[in-house]
Amino acid sequence: MLLINRRRVLGFGLLVFLAWATYAGSLGNDFVWDDTGYILDTPELRHPENVRLIIDPELYFSRFQEGSWRPLVTLSHFFAVGLFRYWAPGHNALDLFLYTLVVLLVFGLALQMGMRGRAALIAAALFAVHPVHVESVMVSGLRSDVLCALFLLSAFLCIIKADQGGRAGAWWAGAIGLYALGLLSKEEALVFPFLVLAYDGAIARQRKAPLEPMKVFGRRYGALLAVTGVYAVLRFGPYAGPPHSTGYVGGSLASAMITMPGILAQYARLLLFPLRLNADYLVRPIENLAEPQALAGLAVLVIAVYAIVLGYRKKPLVGFGLAWLLITLLPVANLVPLDNPMAERYLFIPSIGFCWAVGLLASDGLEGAAARGGSLQATIVWGAIGLLILTLGLRTAVRTRVWKDELTLWRATVAASPESSRAHLNLGAALISKGRWEEAREEIEKVLDLEPDSAEALHNLGLIEARDTHWINAEAAYRRSLLLQPDAPPTLYNLARALLAQGKASDEAEWLLAQAVSIKPLFTDAHLLMGNMLMDKGKTEEATKAYRVATAADPERAGAFSSLGNAERALGNFEASEAAYRRAIELQPASAEYHFNLASLYGQQRRYRETVEELERTVGIDPSMTVAHKNLGLLYWKTMRDAVRARRHLKRVLDLAPNHPEAPAIRRLLGNLPDS
Repeated sequence: MLLINRRRVLGFGLLVFLAWATYAGSLGNDFVWDDTGYILDTPELRHPENVRLIIDPELYFSRFQEGSWRPLVTLSHFFAVGLFRYWAPGHNALDLFLYTLVVLLVFGLALQMGMRGRAALIAAALFAVHPVHVESVMVSGLRSDVLCALFLLSAFLCIIKADQGGRAGAWWAGAIGLYALGLLSKEEALVFPFLVLAYDGAIARQRKAPLEPMKVFGRRYGALLAVTGVYAVLRFGPYAGPPHSTGYVGGSLASAMITMPGILAQYARLLLFPLRLNADYLVRPIENLAEPQALAGLAVLVIAVYAIVLGYRKKPLVGFGLAWLLITLLPVANLVPLDNPMAERYLFIPSIGFCWAVGLLASDGLEGAAARGGSLQATIVWGAIGLLILTLGLRTAVRTRVWKDELTLWRATVAASPESSRAHLNLGAALISKGRWEEAREEIEKVLDLEPDSAEALHNLGLIEARDTHWINAEAAYRRSLLLQPDAPPTLYNLARALLAQGKASDEAEWLLAQAVSIKPLFTDAHLLMGNMLMDKGKTEEATKAYRVATAADPERAGAFSSLGNAERALGNFEASEAAYRRAIELQPASAEYHFNLASLYGQQRRYRETVEELERTVGIDPSMTVAHKNLGLLYWKTMRDAVRARRHLKRVLDLAPNHPEAPAIRRLLGNLPDS
């Protein structure tokens, strides 16, 4: 018994090593893809009190940019942002930690189901290194797959422990609770009762015993079905979210069903031969089942069903693994329209069953090799398995580098899918973020060639035109974008900027900003621009309120605190103004502007010594700021009678700006200053 426990501990240790060795090189990766919307552009995550919005059926979808109600995923983002802020390696480490837990559960659950140690270890090792998992592990915004798998496997483990006797009620309660958590992570968990039924069938076949009678069956599944029903009422009732604009592949359910076998064939290829991986698969509708891709998919489906039936007869756990694969593919079978008809992340949970089946078959192969050829043949088979796992691990490690950052990811995706408008759109956005405007324009124009009514592409085109100060063109692009997507806060904000830059329609700009913040209440840039507009109109109190919202929305935005300090100072709230300026300096201590603002506040309060200290800091950071030198010169003479320092700073003003408007007065003062 001690030897068995030691082997299991070694097995768990090996799996931890495999997972971390495979993904360790990706810990320094930047945020990519959905991380922007779900994490970086969701300021609500910075404020723990906003956790309450998770249960608000109206605000959840607008504040967290979610298309589906996945409160536990959102809660995990609150946790990660609270712990790591926006340090991407911290988020990556959390994702890898959760993934490692899933790998260990794949191993532990296999053992509990009755697999031999080597079969369970091969299955879990294959799962740990399989390249199709990269997308789910690399993108923190897609944490739903990993969390859902974690809870479903844990619920399954509880069910098996309950069947083994001893505190069965507590184990069943745990299974029900974990199943509910899985549902709150991703809708795919809805298939869990079917997975339990498939497992019960496999165990019954393995034990050569009939399934439980209906009375026992009802007790076993009643709680699972009750939880499913409650979730369905919530998910498709108050938490249904905004209307789904995505249509079926090919425009109809029938077309989607004809296309699905082709997608299934691609999934089989990715599981068996994970080559030509892609972040954005371009799925073309299949018009009839006679097309080669459809025929290949139907052949895969027939073979899979046959293998499941044969497995249940001869190797029940192999049959269960394959049944798990097909059952968990049902939620992504395009019965409900999906934004991405095909994606590698859709294979994350299905691949668990695939890996179990492969692990069992490989173990049987090892046993057969040992029986036929002794230890030598078994060693060769072990070597082949080890080589396969090593090869897949290296393939995965290389693939993680593609997800290094947005630019790397979308360049690779455009190369793999040159006709994908989404790939070109995201590459264009990545280029904009890097300030590579002309390259970005080329990508956006490709998007508009492929998809003329892309609201996102038109918005990005507006950004490019604005960068070139072609404000009329930018305005036109933003207006076209809003016709297609009228509730997009960034476009509303940028159209307001374009109008103000042209010096026209400030009332419309104010309305646009009000719309933007009504949709996205913690939109920092919109509140700042609104504050600036109100300050220009002399509405200082209203501007101050806007700046306060901006600083609350983004406590790390130094410029927001500086603007708030200016507004508070204009209202005579000197204490609040000083606090705001000091916060701006704390966030950005090398800003000459912020030190100068604080110096100006001190000067207004006749706190001359502190004024001088801040002005000295100002010119220490920016020696070319003439106004700071001028003020220092005047202060040193008028308040301290320090002629030496006064002379030095006043001369510096003349050196920097010989034609300064006050140059004659400064020269007269210099002439009147004593020599020492």
